[in-house]
Amino acid sequence: SQHDALEFLLWLLDRVHEDVNSSVDNNRSSKAKTSSKGSGSLENPSSSSLPSTHQPRSRHSFVQEHFQAQYRSCLTCPHCHKQSNTFDPFSCISLPIPLRQTRAVCVTLVFCSKGQKYLRVGLAVPLSG
Repeated sequence: SQHDALEFLLWLLDRVHEDVNSSVDNNRSSKAKTSSKGSGSLENPSSSSLPSTHQPRSRHSFVQEHFQAQYRSCLTCPHCHKQSNTFDPFSCISLPIPLRQTRAVCVTLVFCSKGQKYLRVGLAVPLSG
C-alpha cells in the first residue's frame, strides 16, 4: 500500500545516508593511519594531532542535500518582542491530494449555415452539473 511504500522509501534513504557516512569515516581513518605510518621522526607535533582533532563538521551526504529540508518555527513574545527561531529537519511532507471538482465534457456544435459545418468545444463543468 502507499503507507508501506513511504516507510520503505524513508528506511532506504536512511540506510543510504548511513552507508555513505560510514564509508567516508572509514576513508578518513585509513588516510590518517597511512599518513602517520609514512612520516619519520622529523614530524611536526601539531601535524600529528591534526587527523585526530580534525572531525567532520557535519555528517552530510547527497541524501540530505536532495531529500531533506528544515522547517523553521518562529515565535515572538508579545510582551518583550523577543524572537525565537527553531529549525526542525524533515524528510517527508504529507500533502492532501485534492479531489476533482470538475469534469471535462466535449461538446460538438452543428451549424446550419453553408460555411462551417461543426465546431468541437471542450468544457469543464462541475461534477454534479
